[in-house]
Amino acid sequence: MIRKLLFVIAFFSIYASALDRMWDARYTFGPEIRSYSKMGFGVGLRSGFNTDVTMPLNFQARLGKDIGFGAKLFFISSDKLESVEGNIDVGAKFNLSTNSYVGIDGCFALNRNNGGGLVFTYSKLTPVASSFSNIYEVRAGFLEGITGPNGYVKLQVGVMPTLQLGDQFTAMVEMNSSGSVGNVKDDFMVDLLPKLELSLSNVRLRLEVDIGILLKKNNDQKKIALYALTTL
Repeated sequence: MIRKLLFVIAFFSIYASALDRMWDARYTFGPEIRSYSKMGFGVGLRSGFNTDVTMPLNFQARLGKDIGFGAKLFFISSDKLESVEGNIDVGAKFNLSTNSYVGIDGCFALNRNNGGGLVFTYSKLTPVASSFSNIYEVRAGFLEGITGPNGYVKLQVGVMPTLQLGDQFTAMVEMNSSGSVGNVKDDFMVDLLPKLELSLSNVRLRLEVDIGILLKKNNDQKKIALYALTTL
């Protein structure tokens, strides 16, 4: 399964561009099966190695045994830090089992007319060994804020191999690909995101790099991010 997915990603990578808006349409900082037993908060900083900076703020909690919910607010500064924009995502998920869930996210821009979006997610964790597992995801996005002005539905598939290194360190590599039906030529994206996470008591620090696999004429930008997540 992993080999087939890697082959598809490599085959289509010549049409890709980096870190599309569907990636941010979730209330967590990326794919995540675990649910907080209490309330959780997070803050991050993401930059494209130039003047653009994104600062996401995250909240999530559980309602009963199987329902999780949360929100993510993020501010985006660009144009040499001369303008600031904001987005918000509100979502929830229902656990189908210990290692799988279905989720829904709604997102919209706070101070610009880019339209809203709606994303449905199915995510499953498959243990491989005591310290190694995979997270698989299938997502479908709707409305102009996700699909773009000419798209009908945007589909995304992804896999995230995860290696637990002792009690404190976790290494992950997220690979995902997405494209809009009706706008494939201009909106097909492939991203590779290596991640390293350090756990200290109830605090997690995550370093992440986004690598867009693509032609230079599309968008060859790369991004680096640092997130801090904690529970109360």
